[in-house]
Amino acid sequence: MKEPPLPLPLWGNFSYEKTSKTSEFRDLLIYSHVGLSIPPGRTNRDVVEEIAKASHIPVESLPDELNQPVDPGSQVIWGYAGNEFDRIADNYNNMEWWVSDAGLNMAVVTPASPTPHIPTFDELMRDIYDAPSSVMPASMNIQARVPLRDELRNAETRTADPKLQKKLTAVVRYTRYLDDLKVLKTACKRYQNPALLRQQFPDLDVWAALEDDDKAEIAKGDFQPGIFAWSLVKRIIGLSGQHNRTLKNYRHALRKAKLL
Repeated sequence: MKEPPLPLPLWGNFSYEKTSKTSEFRDLLIYSHVGLSIPPGRTNRDVVEEIAKASHIPVESLPDELNQPVDPGSQVIWGYAGNEFDRIADNYNNMEWWVSDAGLNMAVVTPASPTPHIPTFDELMRDIYDAPSSVMPASMNIQARVPLRDELRNAETRTADPKLQKKLTAVVRYTRYLDDLKVLKTACKRYQNPALLRQQFPDLDVWAALEDDDKAEIAKGDFQPGIFAWSLVKRIIGLSGQHNRTLKNYRHALRKAKLL
C-alpha cells in the first residue's frame, strides 16, 4: 500500500491516546481515499457513516450531536478518510474521534487539561538521555548535528585502510540511526502510524534506510533501537547471517587503531 503523495497534517481533533495501537483500521485513516456524492438533507452522522463504509472502517460509536441537519444541499467528499473525519469533528466544540479495535468512535468530551504539548526532537532527546540540551552531544540536536553524508565522508578520510574505513563508517551510521530510533521509540506512543511519525520528525536520517515493513514495526513501538539500528547497517553494508558480535568487533578494531 503506497503512502499518500503529500504529507498529511496532524489531525487537531484526533485522540492519539484513545486510539488502539493494535487496531487494524489505523492505516485506513491515512491510506484510504474516498470519493462520495452525498445527497441533500443528510446529517453529519450520515456523512460519517458513508465515509466509514467507503473506507471499510466499521462504526463503533457516534454522538447524538451528529444527528442535527447541517446542510440542505448536496456534498462532494474527496479526500483521505482521516482528513474527512477530522473536518467533520472540527464543526463541534470539544469533539474527539479515534479508532479502537472495533472501529470508529466520535464523542464530545469535556477537556480535562489544556491541549497536550507535542514534544520536539530535542525534548524527546532530553527525556531519553535525562540531560539538558546545552550538555547533550551535537549529534543529538537535530539543528546542530552534521549531516550524515558529511560525517560518513569525514570518517572515510580518517584512515587509508579500506577495512577500517568500512568499520568506521558502519559505526558512525549505527550511532546516528540509534539516536534517531530512540526518538521514534518515544514518539510512537503518540504518533501511531508511519506517516504521522515521519511528518513530525522529517529530518531523521534513519528514514532513508527504512522499508515499508520497517516503518510499520517502528509505528507499533515493539522494537529495540540498538538491535534495529544495527540490522539496518548490516543490510546497507551487505552483512548476512548471524553477526551478533560484529559491532563489538568493529569497535574493538577501531579503538585499537585509535579511531574511536
